[in-house]
Amino acid sequence: MWWEQYGKDKMEQYLSAYQDLTGKSFFKHFWSKEDYDLYDIFSWLAELELLCPLSLLEEYLSECSSGREQADEKWVFMAKYLITYMKGLQTPKAVEMLFRIVEEIGISDKGLFGVEDLLLESVRMDAGSRRGYYGYDSSDFSGADLIRPFLSVEEHRQLFWILERHTFLNYPDKYTSFLIGVLSKKDHLLWFPKEEARKVFLAIAKTGCKKGMENLRKIYLTEEELEEHQLKKQEMEKRHLLSEQRKRIEAIRKDFNWRVAKSRSTDTQFTELYDYVERYCREREEKKEKCYITKRYLCCLFERTPCMLLERKEVGSLCNLLSFLFLKKELTFAEMKRILGCVEVKEERKEAA
Repeated sequence: MWWEQYGKDKMEQYLSAYQDLTGKSFFKHFWSKEDYDLYDIFSWLAELELLCPLSLLEEYLSECSSGREQADEKWVFMAKYLITYMKGLQTPKAVEMLFRIVEEIGISDKGLFGVEDLLLESVRMDAGSRRGYYGYDSSDFSGADLIRPFLSVEEHRQLFWILERHTFLNYPDKYTSFLIGVLSKKDHLLWFPKEEARKVFLAIAKTGCKKGMENLRKIYLTEEELEEHQLKKQEMEKRHLLSEQRKRIEAIRKDFNWRVAKSRSTDTQFTELYDYVERYCREREEKKEKCYITKRYLCCLFERTPCMLLERKEVGSLCNLLSFLFLKKELTFAEMKRILGCVEVKEERKEAA
């Protein structure tokens, strides 16, 4: 921008020349209209210390004590320049202005100095808008950045307390996620004593919260605690897998019992059983379980029925079934011989008779 080529002395000369030529102070523009070029000029003048945003804010707050409506009417344009100057909280004065607004007005999204959006955007606790912060799936605050190199430890804590209180009171469902986001950034340990941060982490861990906790464990747990946690986690995963496996086996056996009950005493029992075990299964364990329970059923069936008369086609299906189980190493050759020894073909018995 053209004005950025001017240092403080040059800019003072320019402002003086402007007043001489027009008979008006250049600063009156900030009181009378909104202009996007003026936003940058305002910030540049503030950087050169040719105007003081903090003093202007104090003036507004003082006037508010006599009547907010009148003050708002007078400051309607100037307030926009002050708010724009504060965006990003990139200067000590901008942060101090925030502290004064919070102290005197509070955090709101309404009014001339509604700074909620500005505050959340400045510390990267949103996706560019208030709706992005609190709407949709906006529970990830890992990008939160409260670090300002020019702030003292106490000032950092003050900024944190402002955000913490605001989130807790207005958006309690986001409070835990907010704390996790703050704790997950190691730079925040410059102002947040690690022992205190660890206590907060341990309190969150007791709630059973899972999102974002793995990273926090690496920061706040000792090596021994981390190792113990990993062992417990592995044990829980193992138990979970066993539980899921039992559920799958129970479901397979229930389905098998239903099929057997449906086909028993029919001429197609072994045809259906062969279709059942030979059918494609995505899981190898499922296939193995189907073969196992089918083998057990056949062995028990022919133990109870030493002689079974079957149609030729059904005998063929039984042979296919036994062959399939034998090749899958589920059925031994001796078991296969014993089962076939219990079978007679109806047509052959009639012929023999």
